[in-house]
Amino acid sequence: MTKYLSPRTDISFKRLFANEHNTSLTIDFLNSILNLSGPRAIDKIVLRQTVNLPDRAQGKEIIFDVYCTDAKNNHFIIEMQAVNEYNFHERSQYYAARVLGNQLKSNETYLDLVPVIFVGVVNYSLEAIKKYKRDAMFRDDAIIALEKSIIESDDVITKYSFMNHKTQQIIPVPLIELNFVELPKFKKAIQDCITPVDKWLYLMTQVDSCDQIPEGMKTTPVLVQAFDSLEEKQWNQQDLE
Repeated sequence: MTKYLSPRTDISFKRLFANEHNTSLTIDFLNSILNLSGPRAIDKIVLRQTVNLPDRAQGKEIIFDVYCTDAKNNHFIIEMQAVNEYNFHERSQYYAARVLGNQLKSNETYLDLVPVIFVGVVNYSLEAIKKYKRDAMFRDDAIIALEKSIIESDDVITKYSFMNHKTQQIIPVPLIELNFVELPKFKKAIQDCITPVDKWLYLMTQVDSCDQIPEGMKTTPVLVQAFDSLEEKQWNQQDLE
């Protein structure tokens, strides 16, 4: 019986999406999750160094799961988080801000900045993040009410950007965009997975319970490649351990 490994661990997630041989998977995953098509679709990426060193003494080192840029030099960070450490909202903003802050050289202007798109895939519901350690001044009644309306959503994928609290208008040039994929909220059966994003979400949540590639995915080369990458017999003993 064929056995597939879970993509919800760091090593398998990186093997899928931070692999020079699998950039077609990373492109298709990003286009599907971010709903990019036509002129907005990503057609090429360059994997970047995942270790981000601090620019000051005693600064914090960051290690991304996946960090890449596209042909327009937009920056993409993809993180897989299996365990709820109650800090994912903070960490996602810190990661994106660091990448944005590292962009400019001394002779460049702020108009040279390009967007940073963060995609956080979590193996738990973000409703479970309830340990806030912030002073009340950072979280007024309007923010708490907005949080509550968002947290109670059944949406698997949610997108955040800077916006006007009163009008909910997004800032004209959103240089930081945060996207969260809450895997436990995806409940579709394989026969109901029609769109590319549904098939990716099914793979992310169910591949390790499959003993073969589902019929509805066999005609999509990138999904077949993803299944092959996760097949246990393709892994050496060291990686399995």
